Amino acid sequence: MPISPKTVSDLKKITDQLDFLLTVLDVEVGDIPADRRDCFICQEPFEKTVWKKKGDSINSPVKLDCGHIFGISCLAKLVFTSDFNNTCPLCRARIIPDSYEKTTSYRSWQVAAPLLQLFTILDRDVASAAKEQALGFLQRGFEREKLVPLPGKHTERTMVLYEEFLNQFCDFPPPVEDGRRLEAAEEGSRNLRRDLRRHLAIRRELDGRYERSKARMTEIHNLTEQKLKRSQQALNGAREALKRSTGLFFLYGMVATLTLLGLCGRLSGSLGTLVTLYERPSRILLRLWLIACTIASRTTLAILSLVTLGIPFE
Repeated sequence: MPISPKTVSDLKKITDQLDFLLTVLDVEVGDIPADRRDCFICQEPFEKTVWKKKGDSINSPVKLDCGHIFGISCLAKLVFTSDFNNTCPLCRARIIPDSYEKTTSYRSWQVAAPLLQLFTILDRDVASAAKEQALGFLQRGFEREKLVPLPGKHTERTMVLYEEFLNQFCDFPPPVEDGRRLEAAEEGSRNLRRDLRRHLAIRRELDGRYERSKARMTEIHNLTEQKLKRSQQALNGAREALKRSTGLFFLYGMVATLTLLGLCGRLSGSLGTLVTLYERPSRILLRLWLIACTIASRTTLAILSLVTLGIPFE
């Protein structure tokens, strides 16, 4: 449970803590190694921001004497807890030096004065106050004290420290609107996860279709190549057969021509023999028949030669 500041000693302790938190060394984010730019306590990245209203997230980095760096809000949470044992959570070195307990600065008392007034008005029962109302009271008290930033005194942190202090001592329910926003955010997160799963399923289905289409196209390509190869082989065979057929046809034509010439020759010889056997009128007719047969045989030979060589004729 958080401590209850009911006595002057409690207020003195709080003042010492405020004094330390107001003066702890500020660090530029760019001066921190890239692999150490997250607060060890909240695991959020450091950033230089200024408190403007209640609930602002302030994670400005500060450096302890031991060298470890934390966000100012996280360090304030640690210091203001009731079980704070004044040791660094990383190396167990002392966080608040003894000098702060011995000589509290005047400015820290000024910062603590609005707290004392708040305790007096609320009869020291800070837990009964709403955080927003208490924070507004402290801010007005801070303005009345006319506290301004001074070298070495980072009083711009004051409202951050007030809010972290009240987080420890004011019991208040979370606003309904915050609950609604949280519920809406959770619902949005669930919807996003559901949409992501649906899109992943669609992506897997499309990838599967693509792979199946690719395999089918490869199969069709291979079958087409095989058919083209067989067609080419058949065409080459037909060409060879045509060449052989043309040669045989030419040979057959030559044989037929020679055979016809032989027959015509023998017929001519036979007719010549007949001419010598018959009378003169018959000789004239037979000679005419011989001349006709000779012309017919030569014409037939010429036609067969043209057909064999593939030369067109009318």
